[in-house]
Amino acid sequence: MVRFMRCAIAAAILSAALATPSSAIVGVGVHYGIDLSLNMDDKFGETIDFLKINFSSIPGFDSTQLPASLQSSGGISGADIPIYVDRSDWKRNALNFGGKLFIDIIPVIDAIEVSTNFGMWEYTGAIRYPKSISVIQNPSHPTGLKDYLDVKDTTMLLTLKSLGMPSFFGMLTETPYAKLNFDVTVRKNIVAVPKHMKIFRLYAGGGPSIHFATPALSTSLIEDAVGTRFTNDLADIQNVISNPVDMKKVLEKIISDLMTPHMGMHLDVGVMLKLPVVPVGFYVDGKYMIMFGELDKNVKLGGNGLLLNGGITVGL
Repeated sequence: MVRFMRCAIAAAILSAALATPSSAIVGVGVHYGIDLSLNMDDKFGETIDFLKINFSSIPGFDSTQLPASLQSSGGISGADIPIYVDRSDWKRNALNFGGKLFIDIIPVIDAIEVSTNFGMWEYTGAIRYPKSISVIQNPSHPTGLKDYLDVKDTTMLLTLKSLGMPSFFGMLTETPYAKLNFDVTVRKNIVAVPKHMKIFRLYAGGGPSIHFATPALSTSLIEDAVGTRFTNDLADIQNVISNPVDMKKVLEKIISDLMTPHMGMHLDVGVMLKLPVVPVGFYVDGKYMIMFGELDKNVKLGGNGLLLNGGITVGL
């Protein structure tokens, strides 16, 4: 009899628990993300337009061998200057994590949530600059000053590893790129089974997004970081570009400018599995991110594309 009573009480407790709605009014979640929305094509030879090299500062450079129309310029500037920024080998890093806070019992719309992701990428950034410049006396089919220049150049890598700077979480060693985004999503359940317990949900929605991103390496960024250190003298320019202390300022500028905001929106489709009785669930979200404009005014990075998140929730 005692055994029967214990079984009856246990069954009653289990039945009451299963009859209680499994949907939490408020929930929090943490997730791992895969952000496929960004891409950067290799770029070689972006000119540093704000610089100028005086002919008189170039050792052994005989400007009298140039056509008279080019001698009068007194130096090399703009698109003709043999100092270039290169970007290559864009890679998505495994570092991407985030979380969400949601209210999932709202009439008509079912749920509203605020979520975030922080992700990092890396690429190889470099500056090429001349070790020497001489005159080509009889170039074939010359169209401008650049055709008269024989340049022997060298490369300064602008990466965390090459400049002796700490890596991020032991994972990033090249030129870093980071993005932090916040999304506000209004969700509507498409399928919820069972109807009252909502153990399984398929939902869709969307809303506004705001992205905070670091700048990518560009001539404009170099001007902002160390532009005041340059003169019109080739030796001075070489000293700045080859000086790790000065070039670290460029990477420090990239890192410190993370909080530059960019607006956008997103569309969301996801599934959630909520365990009965215990306040724990699992979710997978697929978001299509849409940018209002460019993430970087100087470098094409995209921003439209998929963001996939998978995580675990706890109901409150």
